[in-house]
Amino acid sequence: MAQLERHSISYVLDTNISGEGLFVQMIFLPSDSVLWAERFRLKASSLASHRRQVAQMIVMAISGHLQRTEIVLADYRAHPEVYRSYLSSAQHLNKFTLPDVRRARNAFRETLRMRGDFAPALAGLSRTYSWEWVLTARGENELLVQAEETARKAVALEPELASAHRELGLSRLYLGDVDGSLEAFDRAEGLSPHLADAICGYADALVHASKPADGLAKISNAIRLNPICPDDYFWIAAGASYFLGEFHQAISYIDRMGDSSSARRLLAASYAMAGDTAKARAHRRKAQELNPQFDLDKWLSVLPVKEQWQKELYREGLLKAGF
Repeated sequence: MAQLERHSISYVLDTNISGEGLFVQMIFLPSDSVLWAERFRLKASSLASHRRQVAQMIVMAISGHLQRTEIVLADYRAHPEVYRSYLSSAQHLNKFTLPDVRRARNAFRETLRMRGDFAPALAGLSRTYSWEWVLTARGENELLVQAEETARKAVALEPELASAHRELGLSRLYLGDVDGSLEAFDRAEGLSPHLADAICGYADALVHASKPADGLAKISNAIRLNPICPDDYFWIAAGASYFLGEFHQAISYIDRMGDSSSARRLLAASYAMAGDTAKARAHRRKAQELNPQFDLDKWLSVLPVKEQWQKELYREGLLKAGF
């Protein structure tokens, strides 16, 4: 990143050839956002014969996005320190743990002290409130009210910012407005179809809307778009797998997290449902060490899911694990 800044590089075109074809994405570095991505499903042997056609499509896409981001690029050049502060803040959200979430909150507040109307930082700040609600599992509604209010500010400042709609969707989801959440995530995906974070949030909402198969399909797409993804992607994939009865798959996704401490309850429930009582109880003990105040009935009473069978399936796993 330092080398890119030294040479004043604002855009990067990233390509990768695999068995699925040629994957191309255009990244705007100041906000670390994917402007465009496309997978050309061509065999390696046919790439040469289609080279000109593929090149023309890529050039047209790049040209269009360069024109659309001129204003944002000018803003970055006028306030580079704000964007650098924002990127530094966002890095704390790569881990789905309470200490990292609180570090991110302090960092986003520092960014907002530099510029109070910076919508991406407001969106990031909103996420820290939503995530703390999940991680503490105490049902503290004030956190979600703050999350929604902050996300609304971001949307009002920048209505075309996909991440702002994503965070509005996340806060609505945990407030229990599942339909309103899906609406916000649909808007986020419409604004930026290649923003993996928006797709990830949409997947989470679908799982809570009692559509775990649709949620798993969407989170799998998000992971493909962002192979080096934050831990919450795997946590959401694990949750979708659990509600599909794929308990070993849920365990496998949690194992891919860099820090799986936030997923201990789900991991314990998954092992219990898979029949491994010893591991289930071991992870239950670790979960209780992290959050000794966890109250199963209270948490399930505020868990926002559309259909009761999900709560009962989760309750069954947690009880079998010894909660």
